[in-house]
Amino acid sequence: MAHHDALSGTINRSGFNDALSRATWRRKACGPGFSLLCIGLDHFKDVNDKLGHAAGDEVLRVATQRLRESVCDGDAVARLGGDEFAVLLSGVTTVAAVTALAQRIVKLLAEPCEVAGQRVNCGGSVGAAIHGVDATEKAEPLHKADLALYRAKAAGRGTFSFYDAATDELLEARRRLTRDLQHALHSDQLCLHYQSLHDSKTRALTGYEALLRWNHPTRGDVPPPEFISLAEEAGLIEALGL
Repeated sequence: MAHHDALSGTINRSGFNDALSRATWRRKACGPGFSLLCIGLDHFKDVNDKLGHAAGDEVLRVATQRLRESVCDGDAVARLGGDEFAVLLSGVTTVAAVTALAQRIVKLLAEPCEVAGQRVNCGGSVGAAIHGVDATEKAEPLHKADLALYRAKAAGRGTFSFYDAATDELLEARRRLTRDLQHALHSDQLCLHYQSLHDSKTRALTGYEALLRWNHPTRGDVPPPEFISLAEEAGLIEALGL
């Protein structure tokens, strides 16, 4: 039970890590290669917000069944938490094979389903990493597939992406800064500066403009255009105004 997810019936993150460890060990012993997919449902929060968590749970179960239909016997399907899933593809090591399967998953997840008497369109995005190409150590493939998923979602969702070192390192830095911004909202890193406003003709003082500034503990001052865009993407813009 400690390795399985009760809602979806799949293995959980702990069980998936065990499966990944075994696959890595077999590969080092000249066993089959493997690839990893990270799958995130698109607009899942909207389902929970509009139809309730019971409907959200049903969408997760439907997504699980569709993932199982997409893979072969011996492949591991896991629910890592929330609306994020992972698949370990044993013996699948070519770009063409991973692409075909990822496209199939995107297509299946995009099909609407009936939940609580309503037609629900959720869909999903997929990130992929190939062991031996993108990563070699146990923890690396899952992390890099997750970075590729993040890029797929940033590209508009409903698509898939392979890990790309140069691009995904930049995205990872952006993700870290987003996490830092979430922390900054509950600490003393954000403050207001007041800039005086003057009449263009008389130069008389007419008021002040409040400007938000972020003093990051290690990066120093983060430019407003940078962290404001992060807040908009992460849904934190309203919290900044409080």
